Amino acid sequence: MSTPTALDFPITFHLPQLANLLPMKFHPETDRLMRESRWWAHRHLGFAYAHDAARIDKNVDGTLLVSLSVPHADYELALTTAKVMNYLIGIENSLVDMAGLGGSSFATRNVFGRFMSDLLGWGDGSTPLREDFTWLRNRMPPARWTRFVSYMEDFAHGFTTELENWRRAGISDYDTYMSDRRHSLGVRWLFGFAEEGVPGVALSQEIFRDPDMIAIHDTAIDGYTLINDLVSYRKELVMDDRVNLVYYLSEHEGLDLEGAMNKICGLIDETERKFVDLRERITAGPFGREPGLRPYLDEVGHVMTSNLWWAGVSKRYEPAGLGWDGSAPGTMTFHRDRAVFVPDPPAGGG
Repeated sequence: MSTPTALDFPITFHLPQLANLLPMKFHPETDRLMRESRWWAHRHLGFAYAHDAARIDKNVDGTLLVSLSVPHADYELALTTAKVMNYLIGIENSLVDMAGLGGSSFATRNVFGRFMSDLLGWGDGSTPLREDFTWLRNRMPPARWTRFVSYMEDFAHGFTTELENWRRAGISDYDTYMSDRRHSLGVRWLFGFAEEGVPGVALSQEIFRDPDMIAIHDTAIDGYTLINDLVSYRKELVMDDRVNLVYYLSEHEGLDLEGAMNKICGLIDETERKFVDLRERITAGPFGREPGLRPYLDEVGHVMTSNLWWAGVSKRYEPAGLGWDGSAPGTMTFHRDRAVFVPDPPAGGG
């Protein structure tokens, strides 16, 4: 079955209710974070948006994604996380322009090379984050800092590998795609901020080598990936960006748009249940008494589901936010410039 094209708008289909087993929480100082992030972005990120103030304003709501990902971080750490997020969103937006940065793997590697050099304190300050990275490096215990650097290195390598090796080729199979996205989607580095941000966390290096601990982090990224492909699909359809599971499910499993979207919803619920099961197993296991373990895993859960809640308040995917967050089933209509969601009437016709 062929997938829809931009010529098929408007497109209408039905979405189910999600299980939504994990809670949603904003950082208590979200408004202040937004004000300071906007000021910082206008000062430092003009290069990524051709110095277009409206585009900067539109994209600075990456801070809201941070607010939903690390709601228990202290204010200074949350602001640093927001700066990193907004810088990386600016780079990511530039990389989809094949006539610009996205058309050169050498330039892309140079961008991430400068980013990593400033992170490690070996750069020339060519990013606006060098002082923040120095502050973070001095704040984190050595083992935690080493983990955080490895998360960032993993993302830098994964993103450039996607750009160079498989983005244009598309998705070959589900398992490979999900495995690749664990590295190319900018999620894993948020775990470093989650570990630093939750009060009282003092986890050993041994626990991070535990198979269940490895699995729960990968599962969180899998859940984020599935949500991402669902909430970003309309925008990517307009852009003809085919790195999305909806295309794969249509072309390889013969599903129409409603079937593909509903299958992804089922996978989101399945992945969320797997996360909850792993969390319970880890906290009941040999590392269960490590300080702050359960609150840290809860924060990882916030990272996992953050993109779902963010889609409802961000302009990244929809001009007025996506009207569906899984709390109710209903009918979604994709137009070229917006998505409109109408919830099903209450059971019993009330």
